[in-house]
Amino acid sequence: MRNNIDERWLGFTALFSTGLIMASFGVLIRWLDTELSAVQQIGLRYALALMLAVLWVLWSRPAYRTKGVNGFLLLGYSFAFPLGVIFFTYAVVSTKIAVAVFALYGASLLVAQAGGILVFGERLTRHRMGVLLLCFVGLVCFVAPAWGENSIGWGFFRCGGGIMRWMREFFRKYLTGLINHRVLVLIQLLGGLVITAIIMLMASAPIMISISWTTWGVALVFGALILVASYLPLIGFRHFDLGLGAVVLASELAFAPLFAILFFSEYPTLTECAAGVLILAAVIWASRPENAV
Repeated sequence: MRNNIDERWLGFTALFSTGLIMASFGVLIRWLDTELSAVQQIGLRYALALMLAVLWVLWSRPAYRTKGVNGFLLLGYSFAFPLGVIFFTYAVVSTKIAVAVFALYGASLLVAQAGGILVFGERLTRHRMGVLLLCFVGLVCFVAPAWGENSIGWGFFRCGGGIMRWMREFFRKYLTGLINHRVLVLIQLLGGLVITAIIMLMASAPIMISISWTTWGVALVFGALILVASYLPLIGFRHFDLGLGAVVLASELAFAPLFAILFFSEYPTLTECAAGVLILAAVIWASRPENAV
């Protein structure tokens, strides 16, 4: 029993840390947007993240053996994450960070609950329903003050990012334990670079770019954070269920406005502050075992 609690806490900590890291992504995207187009910055940060992942894999020399892995699921895993990042990037540069992040999680949470119940046999208990209700009330409060800003034109990118994010977590939970985590991270980042290269060719975006050393530094930090944020959920979803894990990742919603305040003086409204408190309460509730509720 003690081991189960420790493993669950490990899973929660990994997912919560991922949410904190990803809360900074909106700020980093805005910084890179001053010198790079959306597709250029995606390509640059993926290339840097992949470079770091290759060095990590070469240094650690993990086992490459798989255990009856479905090739189509592995292919879906490699492309779901980069497609989600692309959708989210276009959403962030087109609207307020809070609105883009809301749509990302709104779609992700809905599909994650259905997937967790139908695919992984997770139960829809009173504990889970209470956590979800609290989280969704927070989501509604979070987006209400900014709703309607380009909501139609860019809605596809916002919701598409959420659906792709859930697909990524589904593949992660399925593949964890079957393939070494570091190899999974490498496959994911390689898929991201391939997708980005295709989009750059289709858009005739220039590959050779001239940017400042500051932008190079931001891109390198971004690449390192992508690497960490790709690895931690593999640990998290191995020890935490999919539905509640999606709620824990929503901790990003509470932290994203704090980064926006610090770096862009983009202050949340009182309603958005209340939303952050509600979401954090839902995250804390999700961290508790059901028999402790």
